Amino acid sequence: MGNPIIEFKQRENDELKTTGGRNNQKPQFVLTGKELEQHITFLSGRLKDLEVDWEIYENNNFSKPIEVKIVDKAKAKSHQKRIIDLFSSDFSFSQIGMENDNSLILKIKNKAQLDKIDKEIRESENSDVVVSAIKDIGEYTPKFESADNNSDYKVFFLDFNDKSENENSKKYIEEELAKNDINFKNATYGSSDILVLNNLSLDKLTITRKLPIKSITPVKKVSDFFRLDDLNQNLFSKLDSLQYDDSVNYPVVGVLDNGIEINKYTRNWVVRGVACPYSDQQLSCEHGTFIASVLIYGDLLNNTHDFDIQGCKIVDCPVVPNFAINEIELVNNIKNAVRSNPDVKVWNLSVSIVDPIEENGFSSFAKELDKIQEDDAVLIIKSAGNDGNNVAVDSQPEKINQGGDSLRALTVGAINKDSDKERGNC
Repeated sequence: MGNPIIEFKQRENDELKTTGGRNNQKPQFVLTGKELEQHITFLSGRLKDLEVDWEIYENNNFSKPIEVKIVDKAKAKSHQKRIIDLFSSDFSFSQIGMENDNSLILKIKNKAQLDKIDKEIRESENSDVVVSAIKDIGEYTPKFESADNNSDYKVFFLDFNDKSENENSKKYIEEELAKNDINFKNATYGSSDILVLNNLSLDKLTITRKLPIKSITPVKKVSDFFRLDDLNQNLFSKLDSLQYDDSVNYPVVGVLDNGIEINKYTRNWVVRGVACPYSDQQLSCEHGTFIASVLIYGDLLNNTHDFDIQGCKIVDCPVVPNFAINEIELVNNIKNAVRSNPDVKVWNLSVSIVDPIEENGFSSFAKELDKIQEDDAVLIIKSAGNDGNNVAVDSQPEKINQGGDSLRALTVGAINKDSDKERGNC
């Protein structure tokens, strides 16, 4: 086996302490003197700002979510732990999420806990490290994204790590939506319970920003497939069909797509998986058939010798019909397909959400793909998306599509492998 290390470089400026080094020197970001006093006063004032609207949380029996922002040099887990410990009380763990690398989502049960934190910040002799690590403290603001016109929105709940608090906060949210004449329905997004707000106007949307929710974003559309009917015919016209051999231990790949046509090239190689939600009449199959042809005939189509075994056993699990669906239906189809076919451990997913990935976060689609892979011990080979409008040599490429930002998936993109030769660069 070759060396898996691609490149090793020493940090130019190593500001982190070596684990176990017994170095008692405080981190470089720690404030001192007047600068520390001013920051303590600032944070104490920010805690006072959180004292508004306590009756909402006390009357409805769930905690108040807050956001604590961390300075760049204090992102290490050891510093985060100090912050979480500061905000935790009575052996109750305070962290309920992370907004990004520099932001913790914490919960405060009551004003007494807030006063205790304020006292610890102002009076503790050993608070300089944790105080210096905190950049700001404020009310948690849900992730918010709007669409141009009346649209359907999906609402994700905060998880307070307490069943009773989760139920109470959900009840309060539903009551507030009903009070403001906002139509909603309960739904599932893979493993998560969500609310779908139907045909919501921008005026109504602003009301939801004050609710104790994790996020509210438009329900996204599933990207259209490229039309591949002619391409499939051209591909197969060049091939002699491979004969399936029962004695060969072929690799097995599940295909999550729009169905696969059974013809002389795919017969015996492809079997329909369990729990397909659509009839054959609801499937178009051209894109899935293209994916299957690459899996079975990849070396022959590309005139390469990359495969140890010619051919691939395919489990066809259609998740996209020949009519429009949204991301909620897609995610649930993927989850059901993977869970209903437990013997398949590698899945191909060449389906994306229309929108590009985010700058400072992960899409709901990617998070759910990660959850599916973790829960079911599978690997999803995910397409990066199609950047068909940017094929020119000097053009600026677009971002990959949502879903390609899954951490556990193997996201794959491709360019013309002979493009350099065609330009005379090789």
